[in-house]
Amino acid sequence: MSHTRDRHAAYYLALIKRELDDWRAISAEFPQIQRAWETIAENDEKVLEFIWAMDQFPRTQNLWQEYIRWARRGLEAARALRQRSAEGILLNNLGLVYSNLGETQQALECYHVALPIHEEEGDQVEQACTLHNIGLIYDRTGEPQQALEYFTRALALEEAAGDRTGQAATLNSLGAVYADRGEPERALGYLTRALKAREAEGDRRGQGVTLNRIGMLYCDLGELQWALEYYKRALEIGEAVGDHSGQAAALDNLGVTYADLGEREQALKYYMQALSLEEEFGDRNGQATTLDNVGWLYCEAQEFEHALEYYQRALALNEAMGKRSSQASTLTSIGLVYTKCKEYQLARSCLEQALSIHEATDNKGWQAATLTNLGVLYTDMAEPQRAMEYYRRALAIREATGQQVGKRVVLSNMAILQQSTGNLAEADRLLAQVVMLDETLQLPELAQDHAVLMKVRLDLHAEQGTSLEEGNS
Repeated sequence: MSHTRDRHAAYYLALIKRELDDWRAISAEFPQIQRAWETIAENDEKVLEFIWAMDQFPRTQNLWQEYIRWARRGLEAARALRQRSAEGILLNNLGLVYSNLGETQQALECYHVALPIHEEEGDQVEQACTLHNIGLIYDRTGEPQQALEYFTRALALEEAAGDRTGQAATLNSLGAVYADRGEPERALGYLTRALKAREAEGDRRGQGVTLNRIGMLYCDLGELQWALEYYKRALEIGEAVGDHSGQAAALDNLGVTYADLGEREQALKYYMQALSLEEEFGDRNGQATTLDNVGWLYCEAQEFEHALEYYQRALALNEAMGKRSSQASTLTSIGLVYTKCKEYQLARSCLEQALSIHEATDNKGWQAATLTNLGVLYTDMAEPQRAMEYYRRALAIREATGQQVGKRVVLSNMAILQQSTGNLAEADRLLAQVVMLDETLQLPELAQDHAVLMKVRLDLHAEQGTSLEEGNS
């Protein structure tokens, strides 16, 4: 009987190695693969062989809990065999899984245990990988300065080790942080370096990732035709190399850009193409993102019933995957829809649930966004004091984390609230801060809004019988 079990396990281990890039073949045999795992689970060496063979499949198919179970058993095996390098790699991979689930503290714990192991082993590449992953956590939780520190440390190690693939990934991440901070020139500098590094390495998939990121930067700058060009280049690469997730990301980004151009039908066409690919290849992460984007498109068109339908589908997927942070961001969007529909109790319930999760996962950026939306809710409910309380909490987070664009949104909302309650001098003081931020950020998409703000300030001073110069003195 034992011999039969060994042959069963050996057969499916060989199948995994043979069909490594064919997720459908592995999916079809997955119940048998799970049985094979159970038969070798007491054999430390076989456990590690199995995990290395299956490393990508459970993560790309969002089988997060399954991977956690295997990796934790793998950690026991690595420690029993005194394979420190394997232990560090498994901890890093576990950190990535927890990060994808939005469990940032557990992810950081894994990374901080992995890092000294890689240092002890003298493995600069794995050290840099772990530092990069820690940086990604801080980027996603809205702490850009911390993210920059870790990315910079990672880049120095990658340059010392001659790891050009790692350098390209870190340069890409640095570019993304500077883009989010409203520093487009620095962002483009890093992203251009990342693209050149990936071209030199012949890393076509990586080129697609960076082209998508450059497109996002141009989209943020309001240079939508340039954005379209980069997204289309990313799509061509994805199609050429069979990178389905890269294709779907490019299609999704094309949808976002056409939505910004006001071409709703074109946007929907690209979103539906992205969704079709994501469903075909089992990319539930991608599906949830695209469904969120379609929800936003309908929300902007005031088609709230359709918006809620797509948001609820995204929410269900995120719940099924156990992605708490993504659940919360979708709840924030649903809360905004209910606010627009004047369904205030439902809006408050969604936003408070979202805030609770964002606080538990320590996601500073989304905490600030949700607090801002609660401010909007209470403004609509004619409760200005509570609205201002939420805005002040959001502003404190934006200032502490250096998120200038987010800070601008909060200050604008506070100014509108002060103006509506007759506090004209305070409204002008806040608007003056917004104008100063605009001059610092120099973002083209803010130019029209900036002109409107200057007109509002002039009107405020006319009401108060003062000049703009006096108000600035």
